[in-house]
Amino acid sequence: MTKLMQFVTLAAVLGCFLPTTITAQSSPSWGRVQYCPRGQKAVGFRLAFEDLSARRLVTIVFICTRGSRITSPPGTRGIPGRTRVCRPGRFLTSCRLQLVRPGKNTRTNNLNCRCSDGQTLLGDGNKVGVWHGWSRTCRNGIVGLQTKTRRGFIYDARFPCSRPRPSAEAAEIEEVEEEVEEEVEVEEEVEVVEEVEEVEEEVEEVEE
Repeated sequence: MTKLMQFVTLAAVLGCFLPTTITAQSSPSWGRVQYCPRGQKAVGFRLAFEDLSARRLVTIVFICTRGSRITSPPGTRGIPGRTRVCRPGRFLTSCRLQLVRPGKNTRTNNLNCRCSDGQTLLGDGNKVGVWHGWSRTCRNGIVGLQTKTRRGFIYDARFPCSRPRPSAEAAEIEEVEEEVEEEVEVEEEVEVVEEVEEVEEEVEEVEE
């Protein structure tokens, strides 16, 4: 009985110090899909790294048609690299990631993307690693970005070719937002025209 109690006590003590079993929650997980504004597509990208030696990826930024940007995972983190953009009028159609080493659930350290005219944009990540295959070709352009992350590092990425149809309510909200944006643009144009006319009147008065 005494030996049994000693064994139980020893097991309890060791249980406090032995590492816990890794659960599914600690595995890399997919974040939300980030989409370019409706009607736009990705035309370039910029990477961000943990440091400038290993260059493990912590953020991917896509530049969309009208200059807007989407970031995955959301937020600004890491040391930014150079911005790579397709030629004017072109857009991203496919991308591929580079892994630090072969194996499942491995961190990434670089990204390449192809443009609609065949140009390949080379990321400025690590030169050493194992490349994934190219993602499926989006003939009408990549419109979004989704990453699989763990503890701030990127392990995988997806590049949607289209975005899901919004519900009727969401569609109405988007229409209202677009109308408001158009009204703001018109007001700005009117203000600019009025300013130009005022300047022209002042010039005419000075000349007289």
